[in-house]
Amino acid sequence: MRFKQFSLVTLSTLIVLTAGVTSCSKSGGGSSVNGVTATVGSTGFSPAISVAFYTESGAMWEVGGYTIKSGDTTALVVSIPSPVTVNTKMSTTNSAIGVEYYISGSNKDYLAGPGWGSATLTVTSLDTTGHKIAGNFTGTLYNAMNSNDSIKVTNGQFNTSYLLEP
Repeated sequence: MRFKQFSLVTLSTLIVLTAGVTSCSKSGGGSSVNGVTATVGSTGFSPAISVAFYTESGAMWEVGGYTIKSGDTTALVVSIPSPVTVNTKMSTTNSAIGVEYYISGSNKDYLAGPGWGSATLTVTSLDTTGHKIAGNFTGTLYNAMNSNDSIKVTNGQFNTSYLLEP
């Protein structure tokens, strides 16, 4: 599945980029303002570390965060294709948006993207000069390892600065 391959690369990039971003100060332009939060199933997700970037070559924003607890990584990543029209709802049926919720060590990699699961997303603010993006999202994500397993993501929000990547 193409989306799954892309999202696993995104997750790896998210973790690698965080090493440089977490040391930045809030005014440094690369750190999270508020990051990304959501309710996944019935549990609130508020990551310990959040990061966002815009990939110029892929014309895509990636906003996400992760937490490492007891050696397991839990991550939530939202993919937003360019161009974006602020305050216009995008969905997995009419856009290449994606949402991924990953739990390492559990054989669970929940995805929603074109042709897999369903999600909606609205960018409520985009400042391409100041490199800030905000919005909300929701979706039903399916486990790439077991398509009979799904999870709902509600109350998803992001509000963050982002880095520019080639």
